[in-house]
Amino acid sequence: MNDSEKMDADDWPYLIFSSGGSRYAVESSSVKEIVRNNTIYPVPFAPPYLKGIINCYSTPVAAVDWAMFLGNMEEEKRKETIFLVLKDCEDIALLVWGIEEFKYKSDLTKQQFPQTEEHGCFSGTISWDDNMIPLLDLKAALEKIRGDLEKL
Repeated sequence: MNDSEKMDADDWPYLIFSSGGSRYAVESSSVKEIVRNNTIYPVPFAPPYLKGIINCYSTPVAAVDWAMFLGNMEEEKRKETIFLVLKDCEDIALLVWGIEEFKYKSDLTKQQFPQTEEHGCFSGTISWDDNMIPLLDLKAALEKIRGDLEKL
């Protein structure tokens, strides 16, 4: 068993990233890898937020622009591309604008949203340094993305 498998889920920090001019958080235990500057191969007739496919160790992975997925259709010129390859979802990677911080749960205050549909792809917020940062509900986001991809 390696060190990452020995860690309790409560010990993992949150990964705070930026996308579309906003900050978001995800539990770092759900991120398999951060990949930079991978070539994106376009896919015809895909939703606008699906930027294409990247090659991740000879496996095709859908590159989902997180900001566009949330409705921010503003295209931004990036110096580099940054992908969050998800641990339990080896066929989807989130294209984000930048990695901000890793923050341990003990340094933050977390507010959980009630279990309803109204919050969509977010399960709550975390606050740190007077910033309220939405916390991704990856399961809900991936269900929506997969539903859109199945329609192709």
